[in-house]
Amino acid sequence: MALETRASEITDVSLGLVPGLLQTPEYARAVIGTGNDAEWLLSTRLARQALLTRPDGPSVRFLVDEFALRRVIGGNTATRHQLEHLNRVQENPRVRIQVVPRDAGVHAGLDGAFVVLEFPAREPHVYVEARRVGLFLTRPQDVEPFISGVEDIDSKALCEQSSAKLIRRICEELGEV
Repeated sequence: MALETRASEITDVSLGLVPGLLQTPEYARAVIGTGNDAEWLLSTRLARQALLTRPDGPSVRFLVDEFALRRVIGGNTATRHQLEHLNRVQENPRVRIQVVPRDAGVHAGLDGAFVVLEFPAREPHVYVEARRVGLFLTRPQDVEPFISGVEDIDSKALCEQSSAKLIRRICEELGEV
């Protein structure tokens, strides 16, 4: 969270789920589930989203797999609300959402989700998360494959306008709420 607030640019590559910075409370609650730390995890996730509306916040790009958008999380209503939220968030000029279509074939994101954080006065960092454990990579030789991976994924992703149309179409397929 501290590094996110210092970053000038963030690129979030997500395959299985809508990225945490974009999750609605309903969707996030379904993802997090129950347990001793569930409420803390939910409040932390939602607090991080203030980053997207801060006047001095970073530019944030999300590369999201189409399958993550089609996966029903928390039921049709929660998923539809989530997709509607994505379209509202795209109105922010510092937020870009691009969908990697299901027919994109093999791409670097298939190795797993990751976040690239770029800073004005330091080398980029990469955050890799699995389950509830995260790891920061800072050595240039460790970070470079992820930077190249973003370029590969970007070449297969839809543009922002086509992504917004696809999100609306998936939302319509879920039916009326």
